Formats: sequence, structure tokens, C-alpha cells
Amino acid sequence: MNAGRVAHVPMGSRALARAADRVYARFLALAAIPAVLPWMLFALHGGPAMLRGAHLWGMVWLGVGILPVLAASWTLVRKAAATATLLRWCQDRQLPLPDKVRACMVRLGLHEGQCIMYADARPSVFTAGWLAPRVYLSAGCVQLLEEDELALVLAHEQHHVRSRDPLRAAFAGAMAEAWRLLPVLPQAFRQYRQLQEIAADAWALERALPGPGAAGGDADSLQRRLDLAAVVIKLWSAARRAPVIDGVSAAFTDMPDRLTWLLQGENPLCAPARFDGWAQSAVLVATFVSAYLIICPISPAI
Repeated sequence: MNAGRVAHVPMGSRALARAADRVYARFLALAAIPAVLPWMLFALHGGPAMLRGAHLWGMVWLGVGILPVLAASWTLVRKAAATATLLRWCQDRQLPLPDKVRACMVRLGLHEGQCIMYADARPSVFTAGWLAPRVYLSAGCVQLLEEDELALVLAHEQHHVRSRDPLRAAFAGAMAEAWRLLPVLPQAFRQYRQLQEIAADAWALERALPGPGAAGGDADSLQRRLDLAAVVIKLWSAARRAPVIDGVSAAFTDMPDRLTWLLQGENPLCAPARFDGWAQSAVLVATFVSAYLIICPISPAI
């Protein structure tokens, strides 16, 4: 992929959500290769016999298969603990929802309990919770935004709730971190995260603003995208003056690519992963397989 190449992205939230699902499925398939390959080679080359004979290299290659799985599991445990701590912190500071927030919830079809406001002057809004995701927004965010702007932000987070993005992102992020030696995995994960955010923006345009859908190409559609871009920049500017809570993915995450999509309908990261990432990953896998075949004796039983 050339540095200047840009892929055009469909404007509808459903098309973007399907694109994100495809990228996520491709990511899982790619992550399965380093997860399964050591076990396959171990079994094909007499792994059980190597273990019974306490063969050194059998232990080494078994460890190669186990350690990334343990690393991904440990990352998930750490993420779960950090999320639980953050949500307890927010719930301990929970405030009654003001009329402005309730009006936006009715307008968007958000149910009671799906949105929690907490006492914090820093403008922050995020979706958290793996099994029952909710929208969390700070009092500073409610004070900063007008009702129409707040509706856009809540609609963006509503899409994350509907798609259960916190759970999917945590699982994929753990695998991308465990197998980060394969460059194509972090690239695919970043592409998925970008599509998550852009699909949520498209949903916000369709749900929170009156008029034709976000897929339209007329001046009204452009104005709607400009309105959302202005809200994103407003939140980002406020957060630069008062940083958000550590570890929170706020509504202005991935600013350059979101604004590129909002203003131009294009996003560079929606093209397939860069060829150099695929090439480096292929070289690493080939090196691993070659090392295994050279070092480990083939079982006579095979």
C-alpha cells in the first residue's frame, strides 16, 4: 500500500459496522495462526513422545505455544481489574441525571440505567462494561455541551453499547499485545478500532440529527458531518486543557482519521493492512517453522 493511497469508505453506519465485523473476523483468523501453529507442529512431530522423554526442544516449543496464551490471559485479567476499578470510581461519584441528559436519552431510545453521570469537572465520556456495557459521562461533559451536541455524543456511545465494543476491543487488544511480534496483528487491530469509531460517528449522524441520513451527499449531509466534527474538536480541545481519566477511550479518540472521514468521507486506515506488515509477519512465521523443522527431530512414528 502506498503512503498516499486512500480508501473510500461507505457512509452508512450499517455498512461501516459490517466492515468492522469483517476486519474483526480477519483479525481473529490472523491471531489464530501464531496461537495454533506451535501446537500443530508439536503434535505432528511426536510432541507427546518428546515430553515423555523430557526432550529439551519439545519443552521449548511447547512453551512457545503456551506463553502467548498465558500473556493474553494475563492482559485480559489486568484489563478487567482496571475496568472494575474505574467503574467503581465512577459509581461512587454517581449523580442524578439532569433533564438535558434525560431528554437526549428519550430522543435516542436509551433505557434507564444505560447512562451514568459522575461528579468530575473534566469533560469525559466513554462506554465501559464487558457483559452489560453502559455510557459514562462526567458532569464536566454535560456542562460543556449543548443538548444537540450531547445527543450526538450519546448516540456515538450508544453504538458502542449496541455492538458490545468494550468486550470485543479488550479481547482483540489482549491478543494483539500477546502476539505483537507479528506486525500485521497490531495493524489489523488499529484498523478495527478506527472502523469502530467511524461506524459510531455514522450512527450518531443518523440517530441524533434530524433530516436525511448520513449517507446523503447533499449540503445537508455535509453540514451534519461538520456539526459532529465541531463537537469532536470541542471535546478534544477541552480535554487538552483538562486531561481525561487515565485509560479511558474518550469520544475524541483517533482524531485525525475520524475528522478525515467526517470532512472528506475517506479514511486511510480502512484499506487493507500494509504489505510490509504482512511480509514481516510471513518472514517471522517461516523462520519459526524452519527453526522447528531443523532443531526438532521428526518422530519415527510419523
